[in-house]
Amino acid sequence: ASKTIAVPLEVLYEAIVDDAQRRRWLREATVSLRTSQPRRSARYDWEDGPTRVIFSFEAKGASKSTIHVEHAKLPDADDAETMKATWRERLAELKQLLEG
Repeated sequence: ASKTIAVPLEVLYEAIVDDAQRRRWLREATVSLRTSQPRRSARYDWEDGPTRVIFSFEAKGASKSTIHVEHAKLPDADDAETMKATWRERLAELKQLLEG
C-alpha cells in the first residue's frame, strides 16, 4: 500500500518512527524497530510473529511526501489481502491525522 500526504518528508518519517506519534494512527499494533535509514526507510517486526513491515519514504517536493508499506513474510494470500486492506485503512488515517 502507498499514500501521498501533503506534509514534508521529515514530518511523515517522524510519524512512523516516533512511538507516541505512531500509536495515534496504528493504535492496536505492537511493532519493534529493526533498522532505519533516516527519511528513507524503517523496518519493524510485526507483533510477536515472524512477519515484517517495511516503510519507505519519498519526497514529492517541499511539502508533499509518499509512504510505501510492504508487509513481508505473511503466511498466505488470504493474510496478504487482509493486511493490504488494513494498511490502506491505516494510511488513510495517517493522512487525515497529518493533513487535518
